[in-house]
Amino acid sequence: MKYLQFKMEGVDDQGIFTGHASVFNVVDLDGDVVEPGAFAETLATGAASAGVLIFGQHEDRKEPLGRTLELREDSIGLYVKGQISDTTAGQDYRQLIRDGVLDQMSIGYIALEYYIDEQQVRHLTKLDLLEISIVNYPANTEARIESYKGGKKPMEPKDTKSKETKEQTTETGLTQEQLQALLEQAAEAGAVKALKAMTPEEDEIKEETPPADETKEDCREDETKAAGEKDVKEVKSTARLAAVQRKYAEIYLNAGGAPKEEKSTLPAGIGWVRYQKCMMRANKDYDHAAHIARKEYGDAFLEKQIKAMSVTSPTDGGYLVPEVYASEIIPLLRDKAIVLKLGASTLPMDRGNLNLPKMTSGVSASYVGELRKAKASKAKFGNVRLSSKKLMCKVIISNDLIRSNAYGADQTILNDATTAMALAMDRAAFLGKGTEFEPMGLFNMDIPTVELNAAPNEGTTGKLLAKLLQNNADTSKLGWAINGFAWEAFYNVVQAASGLYLYRDQMDAGKLNGHEFAVSNQIPVSAASGRPTDIVLGNWSEFMIGRQGSMESEMFREGTITDENGETVSAVDQDCTILRIIDLHDFGVRHEESFVIGKGLKTGA
Repeated sequence: MKYLQFKMEGVDDQGIFTGHASVFNVVDLDGDVVEPGAFAETLATGAASAGVLIFGQHEDRKEPLGRTLELREDSIGLYVKGQISDTTAGQDYRQLIRDGVLDQMSIGYIALEYYIDEQQVRHLTKLDLLEISIVNYPANTEARIESYKGGKKPMEPKDTKSKETKEQTTETGLTQEQLQALLEQAAEAGAVKALKAMTPEEDEIKEETPPADETKEDCREDETKAAGEKDVKEVKSTARLAAVQRKYAEIYLNAGGAPKEEKSTLPAGIGWVRYQKCMMRANKDYDHAAHIARKEYGDAFLEKQIKAMSVTSPTDGGYLVPEVYASEIIPLLRDKAIVLKLGASTLPMDRGNLNLPKMTSGVSASYVGELRKAKASKAKFGNVRLSSKKLMCKVIISNDLIRSNAYGADQTILNDATTAMALAMDRAAFLGKGTEFEPMGLFNMDIPTVELNAAPNEGTTGKLLAKLLQNNADTSKLGWAINGFAWEAFYNVVQAASGLYLYRDQMDAGKLNGHEFAVSNQIPVSAASGRPTDIVLGNWSEFMIGRQGSMESEMFREGTITDENGETVSAVDQDCTILRIIDLHDFGVRHEESFVIGKGLKTGA
């Protein structure tokens, strides 16, 4: 829903006012222009055909302040005459208007058709008017009260009454006093009649209301339709229009039930990318970023998330990412970071530290006789301590992708970012040195090993599995971590007796000797003779990843980054933007005997 302010021309002590709800051909502070004729259909057959309710500050879940008495388009814009009811809230608003404290109003509507010109100004050509509110601040700089008539004075002196108004009064066959009396009677009905007028009978709802999924899809299509095309095709679906009416009538008539949980309708991760782009293009100004989210993407959910984050404080990583978007990144990383793909356990570290007790030897259970004391346990215990380390990941992105609002551009940025993060996590998980600033990797832990020093054969996988069984490891959820060279070597193992490939059928199905495997080239391979490398088999649920807080990120238009060849790349010279992502986490293994490392597997000549 979009809100647009309008001006009032007068208010009397019955709360009746007149004005223009929208002035045509004026660019407002949101960069929108309402074109003449934009309200024609909604006034004739749409949501506003029976009038609309008047609210305070768009609080449409509270009782309305009143209703409109007349709505029509003229040469200036949308003319409105309305009445504020004589309720407690209505009296307060009347007094504020008489005092000149409140002098702005706003409308809520759905943009059905529009186009964006070369100056990025949105031209609204068809709107569905939903409600009118008295508000504090205008989006339109011309939305000011130009004249005000209070007390018991009539709305319009006879000498200033327009010709059009005189003609309308004459056609009714009533005197001005009789017409005024009828208006007062209509005002007494207040919001109740307005609600009844806007709400169809129960039978009509059953006949006309489309399925909920269809309604949501249609509304979504209306909101995002033809953003970059000047020639907008007309949509005259009666079923869709009725759904819009009922959708907002349902909001007005909400009986206090729990509000529906809002969720992003975008594919996982795309909202995260668009959040970064909005913040970068707005130079970290949350209000401007929220405007871009609404203006460029038409995404009310993203706009709301940005506004919610405006109360947070900037961090050394730039700005926090909304949890609803940050939580989408971890599942995406599971398809790329093999430690996650194989089933590593992720635990929260709210204070940056986490202690996990573990049993290092012995047992704590024994059989005892009747009335006998249990034998003293010989169990020994240890502790796994995780302390958050800062992973800083830099991704260089073409500014052509930043400038583009296309879904494909956002998907490319997402793929680049998640791939870079996954590679960094895998490298630390295997090779981390366990310093103050870096997690301890598997290859630097006290993990049991098996010396292979040969090319893989029929007995290679059995040697590693036997080592786990000998250490009483839990073998119910095992997985292999190998690099691309080891994959090739296993894929080409030939069974001596049959002359058939031993592992190919299994590996084509994603398994090696009955257990899942994942490939990462972060596992190093030596350039020595035979091209030796290491492989890992283990129960990856015993590999613990402690994460602290939410992800942080920032985009930079200037700066440099060092590529994998040690070359310095300038963002300015390459017309690129640098995306820096910071995540706080640490790694640890609860039971070292749950893993085994095969050393020196030869993968080449």
